[in-house]
Amino acid sequence: WSVVSSPWTTMPRESPTSRMSAPASSIIRAMPRREVVTIEVGSALSEAVSAFQSKAISQLPCTDDGRLVGILTESDLLHLLVERRATVETSVAEVMNRNVSTVEMHDPAGALPEIFDRGEVALVVEDGRVRSLLTKIDLINFLSTRPAPAP
Repeated sequence: WSVVSSPWTTMPRESPTSRMSAPASSIIRAMPRREVVTIEVGSALSEAVSAFQSKAISQLPCTDDGRLVGILTESDLLHLLVERRATVETSVAEVMNRNVSTVEMHDPAGALPEIFDRGEVALVVEDGRVRSLLTKIDLINFLSTRPAPAP
């Protein structure tokens, strides 16, 4: 057997537990940059269908003049259409879920598992505006990767 010394084996490893106190902004900085797609409340559900398809997303934060007021998911839309409680002409405002789980940029990563356990995504807001959307895999990636060394 030979022992290889490398930065991975010699550097102290920050524990996932200690990373849970990092702010949401740290998770966002560690992620590849991605567009946050939103939909205005006055839009028809046909626009939501187009966004789900063209952007390959499954949830749409709903905004009113840029401020977060709700969320619409693929699952919600599917149930509405199957149960004939909405049509593609129905406005987003009529059917969106107004109960939205949000975190602020400074809130700790430790606040996220409770949101994820409810089957929700976490919308990161600043001054009422959506800055990012965090999912379970974003937190998993953050906890399982080594932070970049300090300059």
